[in-house]
Amino acid sequence: MKRWLSGLLMIWIALNPLGLHAATCDGNLTWAVRAELGLPVSGVIASVNAAPGAAVQSGQELVSLEATPFEARLKIAQAENDGTGAEYQEQKRALARAEELYDRGVLSTVELDHAKLQLAKARSAHQAAQAALTLARYELDRSRLKAPFDGLVLAIHAVPGQIIASRLQPPVLVELAKANRYRVRCWAPIAALERLQPGDRVTVSVGSGRYPGDTLAVGLESRPDGPGGDLQFALDFMVAVQEKLPVGSRVTVELP
Repeated sequence: MKRWLSGLLMIWIALNPLGLHAATCDGNLTWAVRAELGLPVSGVIASVNAAPGAAVQSGQELVSLEATPFEARLKIAQAENDGTGAEYQEQKRALARAEELYDRGVLSTVELDHAKLQLAKARSAHQAAQAALTLARYELDRSRLKAPFDGLVLAIHAVPGQIIASRLQPPVLVELAKANRYRVRCWAPIAALERLQPGDRVTVSVGSGRYPGDTLAVGLESRPDGPGGDLQFALDFMVAVQEKLPVGSRVTVELP
């Protein structure tokens, strides 16, 4: 791959000797991280706690389902766990008594094996109850959609009373973009691949503002520059700023 790019670079230099002096490329500003969020459990939406354009913090609750069925299943699972746990402890004590009697020659081998079997059954039932309790706690926690990172709400597709059937196809309830993180992709000739490395610093001009950026990727994709044109290679940059920039706008990247 590197030999192929080097060969293209030599040809491009021969055909475009002045092109190496170009130090900018144009692209569009997009969100660096954009997530479509939903819920992995089914239920009825009780509340929507965010609106398009709102800034949210990581862990903030955005949408919640009616809690009653989840809390009820948790109580059932807790009761089953407590009951099987008590039975398991009782069967352990019963086996200890059986082993003592067996050692004294009072209990038969068949009766001892039966005590061991009862303990194994009680252990399995308790392990199943523990798993059900873990699942009930998980479902209660996941009945509340929380922001996975600090971000900006782009769209809300949820209303109170809406039924969510996540087992069929989980619907997108919230579209969220990571706050203050932007991405720029522009296309440049092969000469730019020799000029840039991932991690290199660049300057991104957005309107009248100029912001520092970092090179994310160099030459991962290519496309022809029009019918029969030379290949253009993708350059990807990250811009992290503590202000809101106009997503979708045309920007200029000053290459090092």
